[in-house]
Amino acid sequence: MTDRLSLTSAKNIIKHISTPHPINESTVANYIGSDWYVISTEAINVISLESDGIVPKATVESPVYKQAVLLTAKKLFKEAKKENKTKFVFSMHSEGFTYVDLKFYSDCFEYMKGFDGYEFAHAYGAHPHLLNKQYLRKHYANLKLCEGIKILLINHFELMMQGYLLGIISDEAKKEFEQLNSIPTVKPYKFLLYNNYPKLNRTYLVGQLVHRNLESQGLISLNLGHALGEGTRSRERQWEGAVINKMTDTILNEYFPRTGKEIFNSMIENKEKMISFKPLGTPRWELADDEYDSYCGLDADGRDHVRSAYFGVTVETKYFHDRNTTLPSGTMMPNTLDTLYVDCITFTEKTYKFISGKIPFILVGMPKSLHVLRDSGYKTFQPYINEDYDNIEDDELRLVAIADEIERLCGLSDDEWLEIQRELIPRIEHNYQLLLKSELSVLQLTVNRPN
Repeated sequence: MTDRLSLTSAKNIIKHISTPHPINESTVANYIGSDWYVISTEAINVISLESDGIVPKATVESPVYKQAVLLTAKKLFKEAKKENKTKFVFSMHSEGFTYVDLKFYSDCFEYMKGFDGYEFAHAYGAHPHLLNKQYLRKHYANLKLCEGIKILLINHFELMMQGYLLGIISDEAKKEFEQLNSIPTVKPYKFLLYNNYPKLNRTYLVGQLVHRNLESQGLISLNLGHALGEGTRSRERQWEGAVINKMTDTILNEYFPRTGKEIFNSMIENKEKMISFKPLGTPRWELADDEYDSYCGLDADGRDHVRSAYFGVTVETKYFHDRNTTLPSGTMMPNTLDTLYVDCITFTEKTYKFISGKIPFILVGMPKSLHVLRDSGYKTFQPYINEDYDNIEDDELRLVAIADEIERLCGLSDDEWLEIQRELIPRIEHNYQLLLKSELSVLQLTVNRPN
């Protein structure tokens, strides 16, 4: 069934929009003021669940989708009017620019622009940097999103990790963080690489390391269905989805035309190694829902991990550049594999946990990510880590360069790493203290149609 967004879904969206959302619980609302009507995060979750995280191609232009937009917009207008508010903000601290909410609420707000005197805003966890302003302008030009809507870029994940370090953990754990990696020491592993869901870029990178026989030199996780039980058909389907089904000519030619066949064939040959990379520490599915585990912070297991490895490999949320498709009507929409997000630079807990753990790291993300991190005051690790990969626009070549650098760093001796640790301690401590002292940073942008 291609048309997943039903009128029942629209009514569920409206139900969530009507749910009270205390304004003092929202970083966004605290910043922009109490005259804004806050649309809760749960509202968009209904759409995400109904459409597998992205509005299906057939749905975007369907009468059902348009009716859902109309119903939602009318309900928003009615609810705000009851509270005497003329401004709307969608309070979503996402890991980047998620297409599904950009599309749906841009369409809702487009309808509501007919009501004079109303303002609209989106809030995102994308990093507040001018490069993300450029990306937003591109999304407006290509995808026709966000016209006249105020976009708020917020350092949400930086503040989240700061709150974890200052307010959530125990005094004993705080002392442990202060002492982490403050003295050079010989370590059993060269690198630490966390992965959860086996997205294409993550699986490929692990495959590169296995192909180079580097897996024994690192702590590596890759969730190939480990919550599903050993020997189950569901577990095998996870392997097929992550590796076998990605070996089509269409996918490999699009994402890895030079190296894809070699690396994916190597994964097949080394299947036992690939499925051996179980979650590091306590898996998320074994923790209570309210437990702030290594997924978001750096728990006791995570602190052991950073003590055991010389450097980290941070695989951020957004890696591949957008791939767009044009519908028969001329409407363009993204169809990038394994991502909910359109192009942006974002730093999530994946980056900040290594900053809090005080180890240098390679950042596997969009090009110029390290540039943005440095502009934010953090120090990176050139020349001890070759960071030329950050300037490579081609997604495949950037990943190959990252694998090359991991291999080079794995070839360094313990004595060389002791010296590198001594040299990097001032930068590591600077980054940790900057994280502790970070403040709310918000960058605004409103994209309007040129005159």
